[in-house]
Amino acid sequence: SYIEKDFGCSFPSSYIWCQGNEFLNSDASFMLSIADIPFKIFHFEGVICVLKVDHLEYKFTTYNNTKIIKYEASENLVHVILKKNDYYLYIDGICLNSFKLAAPIKGRMSKDILESISSVITVTLTRGDETIFYDTSINAGVEIVQKQKTNSLHI
Repeated sequence: SYIEKDFGCSFPSSYIWCQGNEFLNSDASFMLSIADIPFKIFHFEGVICVLKVDHLEYKFTTYNNTKIIKYEASENLVHVILKKNDYYLYIDGICLNSFKLAAPIKGRMSKDILESISSVITVTLTRGDETIFYDTSINAGVEIVQKQKTNSLHI
């Protein structure tokens, strides 16, 4: 089961969220979130990710010094590589059949985001030359909110 609670009044300006619990060849579960986090006068990219396989949890987070090696997101594709110590986690997602949800901006539900609960996520965990886990989750949840491009006028 999954419960979400947010104490803020706006979603991050850009983020991805992926969750998969219906893997084809294993009883694994997976969650990933990468977001633009405002902190005082600057922003940083924060990550929290957990892969649970056979009662073992592999945690990749900002607070345990995980590095985001690659982070690419388009309207319907996600490609992420995370590194913690000598572990690498590769995530590839395809966002299918998205629908609009209302999201908050400064406390008002004035932003539309796209979410899919019929997406496909492939997850690979390696350590050195060893592949520890490789599987694909169907009926996965994926949200992709890309950074807004700004037009600046130079005079």
